[in-house]
Amino acid sequence: MAGSAIVFESTPEHVAYALLGCFIMVFGLVSLFVKEKLFISEAFVSTVFGIIIGPYVIGIFDPAGWKDFDLVTLEFTRIVIAIQVMAAGVSLPRSYVVKERLSLFMIIVPLMVLMWLTSALLIWVLIPNLDFVQAMLIGACIAPTDPVLSNSVVKGRFAEKHVPPRIRYILSAESGINDGMGLPFLFLALYLLREPSTGTAIAKWFYLVWAYQILLSIIIGGVIGAAARKLVKGAKNRKLIDKESFLAFSIALALAVTGIVSILASDDLLACFVAGNVFAWDDWFSNEIAEAHIQEIIDMLLNLACFIYIGASIPFSSFANAALGFSVWRMVVLALAVLFLRRLPFMVILKPLIPALTTYREAAFAGWFGPIGVGAVFFSKVIAMLTSPHHLGENPYNLERLNRVREVVFSIVMFLVFSSVLIHGITVPLLHLQYKYTRTWSRKREDNDHAVTRLPRINIGDDIPIRPPTVNGSTAVEAEGGYDPQRSIGYDNQRSIGYDNQRSIGYDHQRSVNQRSYGYGGTAPYGGFGIAGVPDLGRTSTSNNNTVRTLQDVVKEMKDAKRGPTSPPQSPAPRDSLSISFNLPFRDRNGSQATTAPNSPGGISPTDNGKDVAQSLRENHPATHLTIPHASDIRSDSPESAGSGSSGNSPRQSRLPATLVKIHEVEQEQDNGVVRTASHDMDEKDRARIERELSEDRGSHSSNTASDAGRHLTDLFKQA
Repeated sequence: MAGSAIVFESTPEHVAYALLGCFIMVFGLVSLFVKEKLFISEAFVSTVFGIIIGPYVIGIFDPAGWKDFDLVTLEFTRIVIAIQVMAAGVSLPRSYVVKERLSLFMIIVPLMVLMWLTSALLIWVLIPNLDFVQAMLIGACIAPTDPVLSNSVVKGRFAEKHVPPRIRYILSAESGINDGMGLPFLFLALYLLREPSTGTAIAKWFYLVWAYQILLSIIIGGVIGAAARKLVKGAKNRKLIDKESFLAFSIALALAVTGIVSILASDDLLACFVAGNVFAWDDWFSNEIAEAHIQEIIDMLLNLACFIYIGASIPFSSFANAALGFSVWRMVVLALAVLFLRRLPFMVILKPLIPALTTYREAAFAGWFGPIGVGAVFFSKVIAMLTSPHHLGENPYNLERLNRVREVVFSIVMFLVFSSVLIHGITVPLLHLQYKYTRTWSRKREDNDHAVTRLPRINIGDDIPIRPPTVNGSTAVEAEGGYDPQRSIGYDNQRSIGYDNQRSIGYDHQRSVNQRSYGYGGTAPYGGFGIAGVPDLGRTSTSNNNTVRTLQDVVKEMKDAKRGPTSPPQSPAPRDSLSISFNLPFRDRNGSQATTAPNSPGGISPTDNGKDVAQSLRENHPATHLTIPHASDIRSDSPESAGSGSSGNSPRQSRLPATLVKIHEVEQEQDNGVVRTASHDMDEKDRARIERELSEDRGSHSSNTASDAGRHLTDLFKQA
């Protein structure tokens, strides 16, 4: 355009919009890493960003220079806190305020009074030219805890992992209630300064504050919350409300309650919390919006904007203003004293009277996390408004004392807010590091010192046969001179260890056939059965050394390890599968019982004729046909394989006489329908005798339990 130039409209409002939008976008790109990995709160990052763009660093955003700075700050912080306390009320569990009424009473009434008086005492001692009543007025600003900063320990990954729900709920409820309950302390000190007599001040405090502001706000909030719950339920059931309006209902409710109660000059913050808690009293609304996260989105936007605003508004130059009686060391000592002494000692002392806190460690944790934030800024601006000439009128009482409070209240509060954001903001990352390295150090120490860790390690796939309990180093069969049916550990109803619900070690929630079928325990003699993965069926025992440990042996080793082993325990050799085996008696050709097979010290002896027993079991094992976890060990039945197997070069092959005839049987399990295959080799000429003995054995053991070895033989030798 000729003769004209482009004029940039860099108003404070436009700069604020641009900076806020850019920060939210940039922070959003790394927000997960910052909050879930570094555990730094968004309030801390926003405050630092506000300081950077504020008048003391870059200088492009200076809210304190605005004409209506006090009014803008008052209303902006009012809306932020109203939405936060509404969210706190909605997030509490069903009837939480009634169930935890004693804990909430102790935290809201005696604890908050002690916090108020302690803060006033510290301010009175460290800040010159202030009397105790003036200090009480300033201390009322920092007595409540902040619901925004409390989110770092009541929400997020750190809170869900390390903070018990009862601690999160009690901190959330406290921060929602005591922002509204801060007004009685503020107005008591204000009336004591403004009124000529103490009696008048106390009278006004009771009927104007407690009756009109506190009681009326509770009634209004409860009525509006109950009505809103019924209305939104009815609209939802009749399908009159759409999804967007339903999700935004709590935000609209917070704005409506704040506006209505503010018009009536009552306690709008307390009314918002009560309305939110009554609105979600039965958890119906909370459950409906649980997956929407609309509340979290609104909270994040407001919190980021609010703490950028607070960071840019911090008056750093006034912290060393000698005219106001400030100095850096006074402010630093005051901040440390307030953060460490205002709340923590009294929470620990009152712990026995607070049922929600079960240990002193929890009391110390809850006592430390009582941050000072947006609520303190809001109350400082309430004091600035109530002590302004417009509200005091002509010839006010104690004008000089009120002006002194007005001069120093914002600077003191902002330094304490800055200190709280800084210290509480880095507390969570420090706690995370402490938890992390404490657990790492504990695990290393346990790995070196714990008795159990010195026992032999059992890997998935290892074979763990279990024999009957020993008597002086020999089996019960050998000790008694004959066969006595033994029940192995966990052998009731034919179920061994790891057999419950057909779940074996290392096979969680897997129910394949190989977990229910018979397996050949490598060190067990013929007739041994295993329950678990498919073992190496070609492996047999080569010696009769007592290498199989019972549970009694394991317990003894654990006791020895606890006392300190004299020599390092020997780990068992790795095996091919995990199998828990029990032994059944072996019958020789003459029908006599023996604990081991003839001509073999540890199991079935190889003979010159017959087919390899291990190969037969492998062929008929149902797991080899279905799951085949050890396919490389399964040999074919081809003549070449048989010929190579008959060479006798492999010690893993065991043979029986060629006159043996294999008898197969397939039976159906009654509990879950899993088919199992049991195979046995016997001489054809012994068939009649074995069947007769089995028939007699079936009759003699019919009254015994299902874990009797006779019934096992009956099932095994039953004619197909």
